[in-house]
Amino acid sequence: MIELLVVIAIVGILASMLLPALSHAKKKAKEGAARTEQSGISGAIQTYYNDYSRFPSSPAAANASVANPGGDFTYGTAGLTTSVSVLTGGAYDANNSELMVILMSINAGANAGNARNPKQTPYLNAKVVSGTTEPGVGSDYVYRDPFRNPYIISLDMNFDNVTFDAFYRQNAVSTGGLNGLFQNAAATAPNNWAARTPVMVWSFGFDNTADVTKRANADPNVDNIISWK
Repeated sequence: MIELLVVIAIVGILASMLLPALSHAKKKAKEGAARTEQSGISGAIQTYYNDYSRFPSSPAAANASVANPGGDFTYGTAGLTTSVSVLTGGAYDANNSELMVILMSINAGANAGNARNPKQTPYLNAKVVSGTTEPGVGSDYVYRDPFRNPYIISLDMNFDNVTFDAFYRQNAVSTGGLNGLFQNAAATAPNNWAARTPVMVWSFGFDNTADVTKRANADPNVDNIISWK
């Protein structure tokens, strides 16, 4: 009996040591999967651009980007229930569903009548799910990461090879945040941190949130999964 209790105690100790390691490994696996998906999104957008000489946006987003800081556009959390709002803040806001219907050649929304992808080329092969909270492209056409967060996608709409993201352009986030961005002296607007890439993709990460008043390398932003670094 004593021997059995000892064995049970040892098993309990080993389990308590193993579970945190398994949880960490699962988290890292999801982060890796998110980075792979981000790369797929960026590649699909670039291939679309090569075919059409434009980014896969709606006319509304293209028109709104002219007045946006840096002349760019961020597909954020518009119309979604999330822990924090990420919006371009201009005359028009949208989430990534607008991009997904175009990139996946879905006859709906911004691509109704295949208006923005007349060749009907499927540029992105992403997992499709039936609901609106699971990882993958949901019934609302929003692409969510393995942590169930929507991907935030910013496009270089003025074709200057510099992209401003509605969240990461903020001084409070990127000053001293060591997140691979630079302060664009050519920008006339404040909060002018940008990336030297035509596409920026990111999501909230494991904690499912972000804070525009905190640095990129501090909680809760430090676990955000970003494509440009």
